[in-house]
Amino acid sequence: MTVQHLSPHVLDAAVRVLQPDVPGLTPAALSAALREFPRAKNALPEKALTRRETADVLHVSISTINRMLKAGKLKASRVNFRSVRIDPASVRAILGGKYTYGGRRRDEV
Repeated sequence: MTVQHLSPHVLDAAVRVLQPDVPGLTPAALSAALREFPRAKNALPEKALTRRETADVLHVSISTINRMLKAGKLKASRVNFRSVRIDPASVRAILGGKYTYGGRRRDEV
């Protein structure tokens, strides 16, 4: 749900809940602040991710991450003979549905 689709009732209720901690808060100010706040799915860290971090973000096993790396679905760079770091842009591409894995879109798994 985007900020543009929030009903005035929801904004008013949120303002009433937050006003004790944020005096002077208005629905318009809250709506503007929410529009500026980054979306959660785009809030991935820009640092390279470990296999475990990537598995946690994608809600899959490390074995699946290894298969995705081998299939080229994820881009990674090798740190040493055992460790790799995965490019967060390739994780965002999977989260955004650009790639499929196993014949199904990520949101269908």
